[in-house]
Amino acid sequence: MRGAAMHVTVIVLTIIMLAALGVIAFIGMRVAGQQASTGESKMFLEECLRWYTRRCETQGLAEIDAELIRTEKTMLCDYQSSSKICSSGTMCANLFPQISGSSITNFERCQDVCANKCNPLVGPDLSVTDMDISFQVTATKKQDEKDIPTEWKAYIKIWNIGSATAENIAYEVWKGADIVKSGSITKLRPCTVGGVCSNEIYVEHLDSREIMVHVDPENKIKEINEYNNVARPRIVSE
Repeated sequence: MRGAAMHVTVIVLTIIMLAALGVIAFIGMRVAGQQASTGESKMFLEECLRWYTRRCETQGLAEIDAELIRTEKTMLCDYQSSSKICSSGTMCANLFPQISGSSITNFERCQDVCANKCNPLVGPDLSVTDMDISFQVTATKKQDEKDIPTEWKAYIKIWNIGSATAENIAYEVWKGADIVKSGSITKLRPCTVGGVCSNEIYVEHLDSREIMVHVDPENKIKEINEYNNVARPRIVSE
C-alpha cells in the first residue's frame, strides 16, 4: 500500500512540475513576443527618423533632433518639426507632388501627411475639409441689372492622407435633411507612398451652397483619424 501511495505521489508531483514548466514556457513566449513587437516598433521609428533626416538633408534643413525619439508611440513628424519641412508650397510639392499648391489647406494637409508617414499606427486616413469644396455657377437671373446666381455645381475632393490603401469608400452629400448625392470610391492609395491619393466628385443643380459632405458615414473603414470626415463649405458673401 505504501509503495502504491508513493507511486501516486510521484505521478502527481510530475504532473505539477510539467504544468509549471508549461506555464513558464508560455510566459517566456509572451515576453519574447512583446520584445519582438517592441523591437519592430523601434525599427519602424528608426526608419522614420532616417526618412525624415533624408528629407531634411534634401531640403538643406538642420539635422533632426534625436530627442524626438522619446517613446515607441512618438510621432517623429509632429506639428513643429513637420512645419519646418512643409513650410512652403514649393517644399510641400517637392516632398509630396500629389499635394500641390501653397494654400493653407495644402500646407496643413502636408503636415498631416508628414505625421502619418511616421505614425506607428498604419492605416488609411480619409479627409475632406471646407477648402476641398468649390462651386461653379451654372445658372443666373437678372436682378437690378445684375446677374444673380441661382444654381451651382459643387466639386468635392476626398483624400486618403494615411499610410494604407482604403477601398469601397462611401460618401454622402447632404443639403439640409436630404441626401442629394451618395456613392462610393473603389480605391484610394495613401498620400504617404506617392501617386494619386484623392478623388473628385461633383453634385449638379444645387439651388444653394449650403451642403455637408460626409465620408465613410457608417465608419466601416478603420482609420488613423476619424475626425476629419465631415466638411461644410465656407461661404463667402459675394
